[in-house]
Amino acid sequence: YQRRVHGEASAVQRLGCALASGALGSFLACPVEVALVRMQADRRLPPELQRRYKNVFDGLYRVAKEEGVLTYWRGCVPTISRGIVVAMSQVATYDQFKSMWISSGVMKDGFPLFVTASLQSGLCYSFFSMPVDPSRH
Repeated sequence: YQRRVHGEASAVQRLGCALASGALGSFLACPVEVALVRMQADRRLPPELQRRYKNVFDGLYRVAKEEGVLTYWRGCVPTISRGIVVAMSQVATYDQFKSMWISSGVMKDGFPLFVTASLQSGLCYSFFSMPVDPSRH
């Protein structure tokens, strides 16, 4: 619909969409992230401090019951920031690279283009996400 009615999305529009989707997706995933991080960290704790969640659903339930629902989003800023960087550096650049290759006439839509754009966006993702990855831990 976007292409047919309004033409190709601009780089700024792509970055905006990636920013919004990265922020929203990370925000919604925070509860699961909390449960999974706690399950992984449980082994390092002394036995009397271990939570011993049976599975992620048990972890989600117990966090809400024992500590309150807002605990899911305590300290969520680094996770959301990383989600924004990941989406902007990977999702937006993938479409931008595809458009660039097609409009230059060097490549046509197809598997070689998908691989090329994926490799390029993966490189951008690695470059831009490295500084924010340690901030989550």
